[in-house]
Amino acid sequence: MKVDIAEYNSFIYPDAMIVCGSVAYAENRRDVIKNPMLVIEVLSDSTESYDRGRKFKKYQTLPSFQEYVLISQTEPLVETFSGRITITGFTPLPKDWTQALRCIPSKTKFY
Repeated sequence: MKVDIAEYNSFIYPDAMIVCGSVAYAENRRDVIKNPMLVIEVLSDSTESYDRGRKFKKYQTLPSFQEYVLISQTEPLVETFSGRITITGFTPLPKDWTQALRCIPSKTKFY
């Protein structure tokens, strides 16, 4: 699945996303979503700069977009962003760490 970024007249591929309520598809497309609420990206050396910069700015143009989660592949690090500001920082994570995501009314456990 990909996300329709109408303001940029483009599509982008998140690693994972959550839609609350009904899914809004792009016109005549069942593989293009217009209303993700939460987007998760797993960072790699080749995508980290794009994921943190232009891609994040594109997601912010979506009215439904509320939260952005970046997960490091190289260290135990998860960053969450709400709208346009960071809400958590650089904290080493214990094995059974949980993170409350603002747009989901329960805790999510990371393994």
